[in-house]
Order: sequence, then structure tokens, then C-alpha cells
Amino acid sequence: MRTNRYTGDITYRDFRSKDLSECVFEGANLSGSSFTHAKLKHTRFKNCYCSEDAPVDFEWVDFSESTIEECRFPRSIFRNAQIISCKITYLELTEGNLIGCRFDNSLIEGLNISCAQLHLSSFVDSRIVSIEYKPTIQFPELRGLSFIEQRTPMQRTIFINHNSHLGFTEFCHKEARKDRLYSNFSNRYQLVNAVLLFFLLAYGLLTDYGTSVGRWFLCSLAIQVVFAFVLLFYNPILNIATSLWYSVKCFFNVGIVPNEIREFLAVESIIGYFMLGILISLLTSKLTTR
Repeated sequence: MRTNRYTGDITYRDFRSKDLSECVFEGANLSGSSFTHAKLKHTRFKNCYCSEDAPVDFEWVDFSESTIEECRFPRSIFRNAQIISCKITYLELTEGNLIGCRFDNSLIEGLNISCAQLHLSSFVDSRIVSIEYKPTIQFPELRGLSFIEQRTPMQRTIFINHNSHLGFTEFCHKEARKDRLYSNFSNRYQLVNAVLLFFLLAYGLLTDYGTSVGRWFLCSLAIQVVFAFVLLFYNPILNIATSLWYSVKCFFNVGIVPNEIREFLAVESIIGYFMLGILISLLTSKLTTR
């Protein structure tokens, strides 16, 4: 049985592709060290840390059935790391790269992932007691440009104190919706992909992938105002109030407008039907995730 123990200053060490299973890292400064593709099964990390200027690289590391206690690795790389069936007492990964990282079937008693990149991360069958989460600034609409297989995060995840994790829960619901929307692209023709991608990007832009009614409302209002000003320019006889009134009626397809502007506002009517469909999809997504 391996009993290797690492303590103290082990900065800028190269552990890439090494088998460090069943080792113990206690009170170790891991700043700048690289564990890429290393095996860390049944390993124990206690009171380990790194500096923000010299993060640790844990990309593609297998932490299966390990124990992590009171560790702080800000801005570190855990891309595609397998933190499966682990017990995490406290782990700080603020501003870290957790893309594709799996926390499946783990007991998480303390995890700080504020401003971390969580795209494709997974918390399947995990049991979360305490988690700190704040979303990072990102542009989710552009993710549709990459046709890749996605895992569904947070399936069957148990939250011990659900009310304190609403932000993180909502993030996972959005990721799961995008997962369903972007699936099966590879089985379609390229032209069909292009058409579907257009609608998915529009859905993401207008509703933040089914999470924001407010964004839908603001976009709808902006469309009506734009058409009102275009109509005002097209027909100077009208005033601003009348143009806005006609624009609103055409957007919601209610009431009658003069024949001379009906053809012009037909485009807005079509957009109105499209926005109504998006609103129905948005409300359906909201209801099905409650």
C-alpha cells in the first residue's frame, strides 16, 4: 500500500501522468505544480493551497474516491477532472476552469465555485450540503457554434438546504435545457443544422435559454419601438404616439391598421408570432423545472 506523504513547499513540481494514488498531501503549497493526466485515486488533500498568481493544473486528473479537506486552489485548472465519489469538506475553486469537471456521486459539505467556468460540468447523484456560487461574465449565445455532445448537469442532485443554492440550481437548469436543445446536431444535414442553430441562438439571446422572462419583455419592447420609428420615417404624416400604437397592434396581431401601412407592418406581425412561440416555450420551461 502506497504511503507517500507530501508536505510543505512543493511548488512548481511536475507530476504529469504519474500514479499518485493513495498518497497524502497535507499542508502543501502546490503553487505552479502540474498534475495533468495524473492518477490521484484514494488520495487525501488536507489544508493544501496555491497562490492566485501560480494556480495548479489538475486537467484530466482522476480524483476518484479521494478526500479533500480545507483546500484552496483559486484560478486553478480542473478541466475534465474526475472528482467522482469523493468527500469534500471544503474546497475553494474561485475563478477556476471547471469545464467538463465531474463531481458525480460526491458528498460536498463545502464548495466555493464563485466566478468559475462550469460549462459541461456535472453533479449527477451528488449530495450538496453547502455551496457558494456566483456566475461569471459570459456570452452563452455563442456556445451553439460548437456542435459537441453535452452532459446533463445536476441530475438527481440532492440539496440539503435548497433555498441557499437557488442561483446554482438555476444555472444547472439552464445548462440542462441547452443540453437538450443542442443534442443530435450531428445526425442532421448541415442546412438543417444552420436553420436550427439560428433559432437556438435567437432563443438564447431573447430568453437566456428559457430562464429570463424580463429579457423577452425587453426584446419585445425594443422590436416594437424600432418598428414604430421606422414607420414614422416611412410615413411622416403619423405622430410618435400613433406609430407606437400601430406597432403594438401589429406585434400582438390585434386590431386593424390602415391599408397603406398594413403590408409594411406584416413583417412585424410575423416576428410577433415568432416571439409568442418563444414566450410559450419559455413559460413551459419555467413550469416544468419547478
